[in-house]
Amino acid sequence: MNYISRFLGILLLGVNLLMAVLMLCCAYSAHLIPAEHPILACAGLAFPLFLCANVLFFFFWLLVYRKYMLLPLLAFVCCWSMIQTYLPFNINSKPEQGDLKILSYNTMGIAGKVAHTKDAPNPVLQYIIDSNADIVCLQEFYSRPPLTSKQINKALSVYPYHHWQTLDGGNRLAIYSRFPILSARRIKYDSVDNGSVLYKLKIGTDTVTVINNHLESNKLTDSDKEMYKEMIKSPEEKKIKSGSKLLMNKLADAGVIRAAQADAVAAQIQKELADSKYLIVCGDFNDSPLSYSRRVIGQNLTDAFVEAGCGVGVSYNRNYFYFRIDHILVSKAWQVTDCVVDASIKASDHYPVYCYIKKK
Repeated sequence: MNYISRFLGILLLGVNLLMAVLMLCCAYSAHLIPAEHPILACAGLAFPLFLCANVLFFFFWLLVYRKYMLLPLLAFVCCWSMIQTYLPFNINSKPEQGDLKILSYNTMGIAGKVAHTKDAPNPVLQYIIDSNADIVCLQEFYSRPPLTSKQINKALSVYPYHHWQTLDGGNRLAIYSRFPILSARRIKYDSVDNGSVLYKLKIGTDTVTVINNHLESNKLTDSDKEMYKEMIKSPEEKKIKSGSKLLMNKLADAGVIRAAQADAVAAQIQKELADSKYLIVCGDFNDSPLSYSRRVIGQNLTDAFVEAGCGVGVSYNRNYFYFRIDHILVSKAWQVTDCVVDASIKASDHYPVYCYIKKK
């Protein structure tokens, strides 16, 4: 009996070792260059699975054999900063009067074909109005009948300044601001339906740089998403094997394109930081917190959700894909007082993200 229990203990320890190594690989996958390691660079998406596995092992060893709990504990220490990035826990602080509120929202075409009237407001436009944000950065912000551009501008007339940037594929980025927009220009990189726009805003006596991003999407079709849902609902070996291969190849291909876009945005950020200390970068990155794109763009910046948010902060919320792919990053000259992924509105496949910042 002792031999059996010892064998089982060693076997479980081996499994725990494997889970710990895989968690570390996922945690550090953001340092891989997608063009060189396209599949492995996507490993950050699996980080929560292996994190949960190691948490379970930690409590199992705590109850059964405490000496072995040092293994998952050591793994947690080795990737502690990544755990904090993926799953921050901060005590909510109340924003103070005078703090700037920044809102970033992928509107999925402004809630589809929904007009905006006094009696029946468009849910996305009404949310933006009620948010009382000072600067609003929007992605996939295009009008479709019966919603017209005139209705949009009239509804958002509380913002005296705005700029729309229509991309080659018809997609559109927009900014609405309480502060004057001095200039707006696209950051150059290859893409048909995605893009990044750099704005210069005048806030008081300061010129503030705002970069609104919508990086390359994963190009998953409706049939791809349906296949993924079936894999989750009824996991069969054959279905998982073929489906996983297809999804990973699509994610990897998009990751390679997105990495080049992220490099272009990151290079522009470093130039801006050399000239101006007040910088705000936000938008739909289409990448998780532990990804190459988020890492390179976030160099020398503060992630608002990591700094002042709490929990996983899922921002994409459809088709069983639950990830935080919408981010707000600010330069070190700003202090973040609060950051929230707001799940109160479900008009889009993304939840809006907002934060409060003030000058240090």
